[in-house]
Amino acid sequence: MKQNKLVRLFSIAILILLGIGAVYGGVTLIIDPTGELLGLPLDVLNQSPFENFLIPGIILLVMIGLLPFYITYSTIRKLPKYDWMIIAQGILLIIWLTTEILMGIFEPFIHYTYYTIGILLVLCGIMLIKKKDSHKTT
Repeated sequence: MKQNKLVRLFSIAILILLGIGAVYGGVTLIIDPTGELLGLPLDVLNQSPFENFLIPGIILLVMIGLLPFYITYSTIRKLPKYDWMIIAQGILLIIWLTTEILMGIFEPFIHYTYYTIGILLVLCGIMLIKKKDSHKTT
C-alpha cells in the first residue's frame, strides 16, 4: 500500500511540473505566435500545416499544460481510471515530442528530459494498475 501511495505522489509531482512548463510555453506561444519569445524560428513550421505558433500554442496549453492538472486532481481524488489517465498523458507527451522532432524542432536537453517524463508517467500508471489488480485477486 505504501508503494502505491509513493507512485501516486510521484505521478502528481511530475504532472504538476509538466503542467506548469507547458502552460508557460503555450501561453507564451499564444501571446507571441512568431515563437520569438521562446527562441523558435518560424521556418521550423515550413513542413507543417501552420503559418505560426498560435495553434500549436493552444494545443500545448490545453493538452500538455491544463490536462495534467485535471489528471492531478483525478489522482488526488482517486477518481475512476486516474491510472489510465496518467498513462494517456505520458503517451500524449511522447506523441507531442515526436511530432516536434518530425517538424524539425529538436532541443536535446528538453526533448530527452520530457521523453523521460513521458516514459515515467506511462510506467507509473502501469504500476498503479498492476497494484490495483493485485489487490483485487487477493
